[in-house]
Amino acid sequence: MELELKLVLTHSQNQLIKLAQSGLSSAQDELLEQYKNMVKKIARTFFIMGADFEDIVQEGMIGLFKAIQSYNDDKGASFETYANLCINRQILNALKSASRKKHAPLNFYIPLDWEGSELNLPMENSPEDLLILKEDGQSIIDAMYKILSAFESKVLNLYLEGMNHAEIAVQMNKNEKSIDNAIQRARNKALGLFGEPYGKVKK
Repeated sequence: MELELKLVLTHSQNQLIKLAQSGLSSAQDELLEQYKNMVKKIARTFFIMGADFEDIVQEGMIGLFKAIQSYNDDKGASFETYANLCINRQILNALKSASRKKHAPLNFYIPLDWEGSELNLPMENSPEDLLILKEDGQSIIDAMYKILSAFESKVLNLYLEGMNHAEIAVQMNKNEKSIDNAIQRARNKALGLFGEPYGKVKK
């Protein structure tokens, strides 16, 4: 197994993806590990908007797995771009399904930094859905930052960039408790602006 993994790590990314698609579990595991932080970064945006962080990470990892299995470099997009969209769409589809049951507005669940795309992905959203999601996402960004203080906005930006509480505290010369409080205030303001918190993703 160790020798197999060493051989996997000597391959280029596209070769690694092809090995994973052929059924080599160590190649798949390596890709899942490489992009796990990207999943967590995306999940943070949904957490701010009210979703349960661990459940969103789980959905994101499913999206990453789908990206690995369906990626085709002939389409012209990099794997990172393709994976980012697959992760977002997997999460959006899960929340969209759950929100129908709760009669909640879909735009409450748009990630703050999602840009949308015209790539032809094997997922559920139509091009019309994607356009609406992109427009609603920008509206949320604009409204969100209008109600945050300068300190909360700075903390939120760093948090969404992937920094943890301790790193943000060092960056801003504050203690971790003040950073945590700022993130919670930003989250509460977002929830107050867009509706009730989502809670857990129902399978």
